[in-house]
Parts: sequence; C-alpha cells; structure tokens
Amino acid sequence: MLDGRLVSDLRGSGVSLGMQKISAVIVVAVSSYAILGGIITLIGWAVPVPRFTDWAGRGISMFPNAAVCAMACGGSLLLLHWWKQDFKIRLGARLLAVFGGLLGGLTLLQHLTGVNFGIDEFLFEGTWGQAASAAPMRVGVPASTSYLLLGAALVLASGGTVCRRIASVLAFVPIAIASLSLVGYWFGASQLFGIGKITGISWQTATIIAALGVGVAAVIRDYGFMAVLLRSDAGGLAARRLIIPIIMIPLLLGWIRLTGQEEGLYDDIFGTAVRTLFEIFILLGFLWWTARSISSHDVAARTASKALMLMEERFARFMQSLPGVAWIKDLDGNYVYANRMAATLLGREPEELYGHTDEELLPTQAVVERGVVPDVSELSGTALVETFRKSDGEEISLLVSRFLIPGPLDKRELVGGIAIDITDRLRAENDLLEAHRRKDEFLATLAHELRNPLAPIRFSAHLCRKSTSPEDLEWAMDVVERQVQQMTRLLDDLLDASRFSYGKLSLRLERVELAKLIESAVETSQPLRDNIHQRIEVDLPDAPVILEADPVRLEQVFTNLLNNAAKYSGQNS
Repeated sequence: MLDGRLVSDLRGSGVSLGMQKISAVIVVAVSSYAILGGIITLIGWAVPVPRFTDWAGRGISMFPNAAVCAMACGGSLLLLHWWKQDFKIRLGARLLAVFGGLLGGLTLLQHLTGVNFGIDEFLFEGTWGQAASAAPMRVGVPASTSYLLLGAALVLASGGTVCRRIASVLAFVPIAIASLSLVGYWFGASQLFGIGKITGISWQTATIIAALGVGVAAVIRDYGFMAVLLRSDAGGLAARRLIIPIIMIPLLLGWIRLTGQEEGLYDDIFGTAVRTLFEIFILLGFLWWTARSISSHDVAARTASKALMLMEERFARFMQSLPGVAWIKDLDGNYVYANRMAATLLGREPEELYGHTDEELLPTQAVVERGVVPDVSELSGTALVETFRKSDGEEISLLVSRFLIPGPLDKRELVGGIAIDITDRLRAENDLLEAHRRKDEFLATLAHELRNPLAPIRFSAHLCRKSTSPEDLEWAMDVVERQVQQMTRLLDDLLDASRFSYGKLSLRLERVELAKLIESAVETSQPLRDNIHQRIEVDLPDAPVILEADPVRLEQVFTNLLNNAAKYSGQNS
C-alpha cells in the first residue's frame, strides 16, 4: 500500500478550491463595501448631505474618523488578499491597519480618560447626527473598540501561525459588538445603539464593522470558525447550511411577533408561544434537510474513499509490476513511495526507505557516473543514463527518468522517478559495434588477399601468349590452377558471413610439404620482383618437411612476407 503521507498529499487539503474562491469573493466585496461606505460618508460631511452620513435616518451619523478607519481597514484587507508573499504589499497592508487601529485606539482612550486629543473634529465639524455621541463628532465606544481590534487583527493576519490564530479570534469580537447594534436597529431597541457613552453607533458603521470582521475571518480562512465553514467535509456542509437560518429565522420571527403585537393581533404570551412553535418546526425542518445532506455527503465520501482505495491498490500493483525501479520523493528528496525493485536495488525493505534521502541510504560513491543534473522544474521531466554500483560491487547502467507530480491546487510537491536497467542493452550495442568493426577489418584483409593471386594469373596469361613451349604452357596452367584454388578458398571465406562478427578465418588442416608452400608463395610474389628487377634465393633443407597445417593460410602468410620484403628492399637487389 501507499505511504500515509503520499495518500494525504493525493487527497488534498480540507478547503476545496470552490470554497477558496468564495472566501476571495467575500474579502473583495467586504473591502469594497468598507471603502465605498467611508467615501460616501466623507462626501456627506464635505458637501454637506446629512443623509449620506445617516443611512438609517435615526439622527445617528457615521463620523469622519469612523469613515477613515473603515477605509483604512478595508484597504488593508484588500492588500492582504493581494499579498502573495510580496513584502511591499504586506508593508502597505500593515501600515493601513496600524493607522486605522491607532485612530480607533486614541478615540477609545478619550472615552476612558475624558481627555480630548482634538482628533474628533480634525477633518469636519457638524451639528447633525449627534444623537448618540458622547462628545461632538466623536466616534462611540463600540466603533472605536472595534476598529482597534480590527487593526490589530489585520496586522497579525500577515504574520505566522500563532499570529494568524490570534487574529482569527480578534476578528469575531467586532462582529459580536456590531451584531448587538444591528439587532437593536432591527427591533428598534435604541438601548443597543443609542446610548452615547456606552452603545452609541450609527447603522452604517455597525454594518461596515461586521462586514470587516467577516472579511478578516475570510482572509485567514485556515483558522477559526471560517476554516470550519469553508471545509469540504460534512462539518463544513452543515455549517454552511445552518448559519444563515440560525441568524435569519430568529430575527424574522422576532420581527413578526413584535409587529403583530403592536397591531393588537395577539398579546405577549400568545405571541411568545406561537413564535416558539414556529421556531421549533422551522429548525426541525432545517435539521432534517441538513441531516439528509450530511448523509448523502457521507455516502458520497465513503464511495469516494473506496474508489480511492481501489485506485491506490491499482497504483501499487502497477508500480510493483513495472520492469524497473520506481519511486516518489518529496521536494527535499525524502522517499514517500518505492516499489520492491527500488528497495532491492538499495538493499532495504520498502518501508525502510520512507522519510530518508539517497545520501542517507546509499553507500559512498554508489552513483558512479551521473549525467547533467536533472531539471524537474517542468512537468514533462527529464531522462538521463546513470551508472550505479550495487552493494555487491557490480556496476549497472540505468536509464533514469524524473518528473514532477502536481499536488493539491497544482502545487508541485512531489517528484517521481523510474529507472530501467539497460546494462544488457548497452553491452549488446557495444558488441554490435565491435562486430561491425571486426567485419570491416575482415573485409579489408580479405580484399587485400584477393589481390595477391591476380598477379601470377596475369603473368601466366602473358606467358601463354608469348611462349609456345609445352613446358612453359604447363607451368603457366599449374600456376593458374593453384591461384584459382586460392581465390576460390578466399571467396568461400567472403561468403561465410557468420564469421564476420568474430573476424576469424576457418582453418582446414592437412598434411602438406613445406617446400611446395614456399614454392607457391615465391611464384605468387614473382611478378612484383620482376617489375623491380629483384632476385630471390631459396634455401630449403634436403629432407622434406611435412606440416599439419592449412596450406592456403600458410601460403598467404609467406606471400605477404615476400611481397613486403620486395616492396621495401629497393630495385636491382
């Protein structure tokens, strides 16, 4: 079976690509809303148009400093979304977050200490929208506290793991603060939004703060409640199904109950009972719908798990059946999978390879010769021939192919490799090249030997034309016959193609007299000596010398010796 880490890589992360796109849309929408809301509010104070600063029409305006904080936090959130590990963008996001948080913190400090820092009316002064303000143009306690926390969360959001976890918690405090005010506006409970020194906050400020809190949670989607909400498992599905009903149903039923009671349709006790009954039935309906969806999701997950297990089993069988070495490593070179042949080559069990690199497993100089260092930056991969020394000292040649394996979201997290033993093939190729070389040498030698009999045959033919002596004619015919036999034997060698690969000539041994061989060789080389006016003296023993040899091959040897002697002895010698 596959190594557990490899299976985890193949299955991917808990947050699906679709959910990540949704979180990105949330971040962009929230940032745009905060920036646009702040701009509209500032325009309302500058023109002036009071309605631009008080969207709910309750005499509680969003003050300029609250609008500036909203724009700073919205810009910081948008830059964090575009961050992509860029230092300059991260710095800009942090500066905007610090500015928004600092402005909110200074305003909160004014509420706590009673000291006026002169920042409330720094941009604009106005007389409207002051119904819930503790001081002229001063942002209330809920908004200043929320912006202080949002600024801190945005600064921490671009940090490490611990910072991001803290930021995911801080982001929900402003949501909770803003929710109190929004519920108050929804039900008309002015105590939740209209007490100047405690709850004073405008409707648009509350909506922007709540939206910014959601945006910060969405940009840190790998921690906190947003991580659960965006997961692709059953828990994430249940959270997404229930979050809107849990928020909207109580608000809607509460509004219906209050409206009916104000119209005199029922009293407080009856309204409470009916509302409770409706809540029970509606929530039971959502519970049934969610449970059914979770069951379907669970069935699909089990089916997918079985399919994955079957795919893993097929993959393992395929890798084990490969006629070569196969492995998968992470980008640090640690093995996460290896087939049986790979483990055998390294002299280990497959499980012993996992989590280790070649340097940790291979003896020194195990890879004797390696080609150009492979570049696996492209998915197409690379291939090269490496010479590998096994544990028993034997050297083998491997055709090695390496290639990238994409992980979740096309992240390049793994490197695969396949190596095939081509030692026998390379040896066969070398043997074939050697056979061709020997064949060429053999044919060159044979062609040279075929030229030797031509000279005595030509001389005998010339003698036959000039002489009518029976002795000369008989001698010439004997020469032609012997040389034709010699050429026939050489042509037989030429036609015996099976000996080309070995560069060898066959020997036909028989009893032969040495004098006859010498005589035939002298006769064959005589035309060459005649052309340069050379003499030769032959001194043979009186007693016959009988040899067990191949007469044709020995005559070739003697003829070549005599020809070489004639060529390098000079004329008239």
